[in-house]
Amino acid sequence: MDRELAQMVLMTSLRARIDLGDLMPILKEHADAEKAESVRLAIASAIYELGVVLERVFEQFPDLQTECETRRKKYKRPYY
Repeated sequence: MDRELAQMVLMTSLRARIDLGDLMPILKEHADAEKAESVRLAIASAIYELGVVLERVFEQFPDLQTECETRRKKYKRPYY
């Protein structure tokens, strides 16, 4: 994978994790707790797996991790 593709994978994974995480409080507030539990667990699992994707990208391109951390500090979000 080249750096450009790594950036695409990275940004897509980061946005997906944030979007999925944003669903958690909505589910808690608006869904029956018992019925939503399996969905919340599946979302948590997906967020974890996307973290694994990020780790693989950062292993190949450590400078991208530095860029993400810099952006997170400056803009409170790790992506463009």
